[in-house]
Amino acid sequence: KRLITPWLCCEFDAQADVRRAAKEAWRSAFPNAAKDAEVLVHCRDELVRGLAEVALLPPPQKCGDADADAAAALDHERSVAAALQAAAHVVRAVPAAHAAALRPLLDDELLAAETWRRFGGAKAAGVRAAAYALAQACLEAAWAKPEGDALHRLSVLLLDGLGEKEPSCHRALWPPLLLLRAEPAAVRAALAPKHVIARLKALLRAGCHGAAHTVYHALLPLVAMLPDELLLPPTGGGGGGGAARLAPAAELLAATW
Repeated sequence: KRLITPWLCCEFDAQADVRRAAKEAWRSAFPNAAKDAEVLVHCRDELVRGLAEVALLPPPQKCGDADADAAAALDHERSVAAALQAAAHVVRAVPAAHAAALRPLLDDELLAAETWRRFGGAKAAGVRAAAYALAQACLEAAWAKPEGDALHRLSVLLLDGLGEKEPSCHRALWPPLLLLRAEPAAVRAALAPKHVIARLKALLRAGCHGAAHTVYHALLPLVAMLPDELLLPPTGGGGGGGAARLAPAAELLAATW
């Protein structure tokens, strides 16, 4: 049980050879999905608490040596990202039948509202991308879906992600963002309409920061989630036979060219 957290984190390490060795060893020990889920459930206390400890570890203090500080910060970012990716794997791998045993641990240790706020504001792109991956796993697994304030913070995290400039973050962001279509009330509560349009316009005008293939495939489904006030032309106030006013979302058409 003491090995389970570092072992699983190694499966999501930034170094390919570390990932490969960890995955091969894991497959040797637990050769199928049933065994995988069995060990995750058996070690759930140590695993979830261990992942939360790594993911929530504060950044290292600076020692004054620029190279040493940069190396320590990079190691910390990679450790946090690996822990979040490992947590996403746990959510996906554990069947709903074991939700009663695992859900309280996840809620208490890792999926609280403050967690989403913290990771959404991370400076490291790898940490933000891993947070989006964990959000996707939670939204896909009905038993792990956050509720109440935690769901609100998760929705804010994903909608704020529209301001991302890293292509890798956009690839991780859009799948869970579109899963919010199943949570229209949460989207409405988290949405800042003017900010969403402004962020989408800036994103499109910047060529989607190299993530155009990802963004353009998901743009229409996202726009369909916007409230009517952004999709319909404003009413009243335009008398005198003047030109018809367009819906606010129409500004996105010009930004795509």
